[in-house]
Amino acid sequence: MQGPDFSHQSVLAALYEQFGLDGELSALLGERDQNLRLAASDGGRYVIKISPRGESRLDADFQIRALRHLEQRDVGLGLPRVVAALDGRYSADIGGNLLRVVTWVDGDVLRRDALTPAIAASLGNALATLGQALRDFDNGGQARELDWDLQRALGLRERTPSIGDASVRAEVEGVLEEFARDGLPRMSRLRRQVIHNDANPDNVLSNRMDQAVTGFIDFGDVLEAPLVADVAIAGSYLRDDREPLRLLAPFVSAYHEVTPLTAEELALMHLLLRVRLATTVTMAHWRAANLGHEDEYLQQTLQEVGDAKRFLAALGGVGQREFTRQLL
Repeated sequence: MQGPDFSHQSVLAALYEQFGLDGELSALLGERDQNLRLAASDGGRYVIKISPRGESRLDADFQIRALRHLEQRDVGLGLPRVVAALDGRYSADIGGNLLRVVTWVDGDVLRRDALTPAIAASLGNALATLGQALRDFDNGGQARELDWDLQRALGLRERTPSIGDASVRAEVEGVLEEFARDGLPRMSRLRRQVIHNDANPDNVLSNRMDQAVTGFIDFGDVLEAPLVADVAIAGSYLRDDREPLRLLAPFVSAYHEVTPLTAEELALMHLLLRVRLATTVTMAHWRAANLGHEDEYLQQTLQEVGDAKRFLAALGGVGQREFTRQLL
């Protein structure tokens, strides 16, 4: 789905009319939404999100309610806050598209080339803390349909032909077959709750000097799922194809100290990590084939997809039992 592309002038007009905000806009990358940063004339900083036309307003409302829920919790992490429009609502309209405003959160995003066991452990602690704050969030039974939902990974089968490298395609399809056989049937037995669902380095804020994670941004993929999916998704970006557990083990161990994982959750980690990596690889190739190389979001994705392929192969070379034994 191509995102909206409103001019800065039209966005500023809508912001002033509906939120009383003005200032200078600059573009931010986004897969579905048009994302902009606003340096407001009153000194405040905000992220402007414009949803694609046709995207369910229930999805936007779900994200808003999740962020509002977190505002009521003493999480101890930097998180975006939803900004109310002049009429008191938390969303507005721009040309038939949904317009939302959230606060800018200070911090440096995690550098993929500077990940250490210490920062991985801090991420595990912070993600578990965020998960605990979301544990009692009632999603009202709403289910979202997202390409990046691990529960829907078998839907990738129709997109794997976009992977030109036959050996990579075979590896991805093998992971999906394993998931169909050994993973999906067990997912229904796992504890569930609303999760962030996309704690990749670009959505994690840190204090590099202290090697500490300080916050999370971009709750655009938030949904209800097995809790362990949140761990696997974040862990899939802690990539070291020479020593696959160098970053993963301290991350999972730190998460486990805050929120103990069950034996079945730990046993599934090896597979779920590979399913997420298979998703990353497949979606990058499918996006390139269908949306073209002029897509800015795709360009960023293609830069890291090689790392994902290598890490997928490295994890595949470690047996599930040995991998699980070394996690904690």
